[in-house]
Amino acid sequence: MKGLTRFLPAACLALALCGLSAGCATGPSVRTSFEPSANFSAFKTFALNHPNQPTPAPGGVDPFMVFRLRQMVYAQLKAQNYTPVPFDQAQLQVTVNAEARTHTEASPGAPYGYGYGYSGYDVETTPTLLLTVDLVDSKTKGVVWHGSGEMITRTQPEEAELWQLVQAILARFPPTGPAGE
Repeated sequence: MKGLTRFLPAACLALALCGLSAGCATGPSVRTSFEPSANFSAFKTFALNHPNQPTPAPGGVDPFMVFRLRQMVYAQLKAQNYTPVPFDQAQLQVTVNAEARTHTEASPGAPYGYGYGYSGYDVETTPTLLLTVDLVDSKTKGVVWHGSGEMITRTQPEEAELWQLVQAILARFPPTGPAGE
């Protein structure tokens, strides 16, 4: 029984630490929306709505990273069996944008001082990258699908992280369920 009383707290601690580490390893958060009346099975071709070169990017985002993201979206759509064509022949016009953001989270802090003391808030800020992909029907000129994904970043995200973000967003295109999912 003595051995069990020593083992049980250590096992609980190990399980708790495993749960915490698994909870911290998350991928990008992704949201999509689409035009419910759009016939997505009719779309076969696409073109990017940007020049095939780095262009100035607003919001402090590295223009070369935005260019790489656009190339990744292009490659992913090709991998999903959409055919790239000249812009004036495309059924879907694809717009890709990125924005540097800061996620701020406040949580109640530990009390300090004597007696009841004072309680403040712990504020944590985290840099994130928001990637948006809009698909426009070239006939109607209306957006038929919108996808966005946000991920925690360092100053310069790794290529694999950017690919994960692009693939997570485009995994939801074409939509398979009702609008708003």
